[in-house]
Amino acid sequence: MADVIVVRHGETTAEPGICIGRTDVPLSQRGRKRGGILGEYLKEHYPDIGRIITSPLERAVDTAQEIAKFYEIMPETDENVTEIDLGKWEGKHFDKIREEDPSAFVKRGEDPWEYRISQAETFHEAALRFQKRINVYAKDQKNVLVVAHKGVITGLFAELGYADKKDLFHVSCPNLSISVFRMHDEQLQVADGPYRPLALLDDVLIADLYQKHQTPFNVIVHMRAVAEYAMKILDDLHADYDREKIYKAALLHDLDRTKKHHAKVSAESLRREGFRDIADMVEEHHREEYDPDQPLSDADLLWYADKCVFEDRVVSIEERFALSKEKCRDDEALLHHQRRYEKACYIRDRIKQEGINETD
Repeated sequence: MADVIVVRHGETTAEPGICIGRTDVPLSQRGRKRGGILGEYLKEHYPDIGRIITSPLERAVDTAQEIAKFYEIMPETDENVTEIDLGKWEGKHFDKIREEDPSAFVKRGEDPWEYRISQAETFHEAALRFQKRINVYAKDQKNVLVVAHKGVITGLFAELGYADKKDLFHVSCPNLSISVFRMHDEQLQVADGPYRPLALLDDVLIADLYQKHQTPFNVIVHMRAVAEYAMKILDDLHADYDREKIYKAALLHDLDRTKKHHAKVSAESLRREGFRDIADMVEEHHREEYDPDQPLSDADLLWYADKCVFEDRVVSIEERFALSKEKCRDDEALLHHQRRYEKACYIRDRIKQEGINETD
């Protein structure tokens, strides 16, 4: 039995707001470049892929070809892994569809799994078509890579019980995300994903996330200062920490800073984007608990760096917590403040033990 590694195609040149299923659109320059980055990642983590299968649509074929360069395998097209057919809605702007056929628009929103657009497939039909082919590829002797589309991938998640059939439009499956399927007791199961490797999280995508989440400029400046200070700490440490993960988590840890419970909300936003490793770190950056019997983690270093930066200025722990104490309005807030201060002092002491000569 084989693992089937399913990848959604890269970013396209399609205009936002257009209904696209079988409509053929090419990759953007960024989509093509990132496809190559993903290919390098896949070659390292899945070196024994024996076949590369792709939807015949241009955006999938181009993605498959970028990946295939690292395997020296000729991609094979398969009509059965192409995107859902959206019939009369194909290529139209959603605002136009809502205007021309408001009843159908509402009904499909209420039951996307079974509702049929005129001359189109239902999500259920597309999911069954896709599942049938993935079942076949899962019986190969070597792992198989399949480049497909969001509609059929999220449909398969729903068909297998991993997503809500009534809420398909909110199932996360970002461009170039990876999902792994395999057979267990003759039943197809989700083994992993959807996720994206950190290598895809470049400066452009980070800037796009700031814009998408309307992150205030002063918050962006703060996050950049935290990232720079975290790297300074790491420069003086002897232990092996994941610099890339800490740096990128620092750049995004306050992504949804304006929202209530922003650490949790920011983490969930990053999970939806497929960056689950840094999402876990971001969710912990308000956590008060620590275990003195465990070594410092990447998340601990992010937590500490964040506490050492006030706005865009590196300050001492004492100054930072004196400033934040002014915001405590009751005894409970003061108790949480004290716990965070004690954790910050603990991490500072552990950092010094690991070799940094840091002054406050």
